Amino acid sequence: MLDNKPLIVAISVAVLALLGITGYFVLFGENSDPKKNQQEISIPPAVPDPKPELESTSEPAPIQTIESISADDELLASEKEPQEKIFTLPHLDESDQLVRDGVIALSRHEAINAWLAPNELVRKFVAVVDNIARGQIAREPIGYLAPEGSFLVVPIDDQSYTLDPVSYRRFDVFTEIVISYDTRRSVELLEFLNPLFQKAYGELGYGEAAFDDVLITALDNLLETPVLEAPIRLKRPVVMFEFEDPDLESLNPVQKQLIRMGPRNTRLLQMKIREFLAEFRAVP
Repeated sequence: MLDNKPLIVAISVAVLALLGITGYFVLFGENSDPKKNQQEISIPPAVPDPKPELESTSEPAPIQTIESISADDELLASEKEPQEKIFTLPHLDESDQLVRDGVIALSRHEAINAWLAPNELVRKFVAVVDNIARGQIAREPIGYLAPEGSFLVVPIDDQSYTLDPVSYRRFDVFTEIVISYDTRRSVELLEFLNPLFQKAYGELGYGEAAFDDVLITALDNLLETPVLEAPIRLKRPVVMFEFEDPDLESLNPVQKQLIRMGPRNTRLLQMKIREFLAEFRAVP
């Protein structure tokens, strides 16, 4: 059903999370607790600055004969060198800053800051993706993303209406932000953060089910939404607006929400989703 109140753009946060959580990796210093980390990545050790030589006031040491070093000796010496430093992902409860820095590094659009204000961004993302995969709208985690303005209709007669195209403009800024993201870097960081997504998904009661599969299902669900260029006719049998076309009315809530964003926004978002899926499925 369609109501006449401003609805939360549940679909938007899903695409945001899929395409916007990217950028650079934030390295947490030595103060992080290794027991709370999920994944380890090797980082080459920094080369220390050479120490200045001090003048010696003592007598020079006797010259010693330097023996040749064999290949085996070099290998043994290399094995004794300090091990590379290990970078670990933060604990799920401490991951918000990593997400914020990644999204900000990817987009120069100032409006992105409002998307990053809440806490528990990974858990919210996972909850929304799970709902989209099931065709549902998760309003609770993303109420702060409700679009400005009202849902508008144009009366035809006492029983019929059309969806006012002016309503589509409420979602233009969101679409502009999403399509500006670098798709390849989005996929790279999505894979990097996958242990956090997997842990949050397990908290929902799905055990060890792969979150990647849910992600693909959610995106496929969005791609199955039709792009409607013609005026969209509505009816209002009681309080809530409904599509006059029974095929449209039978769509799931997420697909109906995407239609309400308008054909231009739907088309642009679906193009970006196809780019993302192509990169995502190419990851070995």
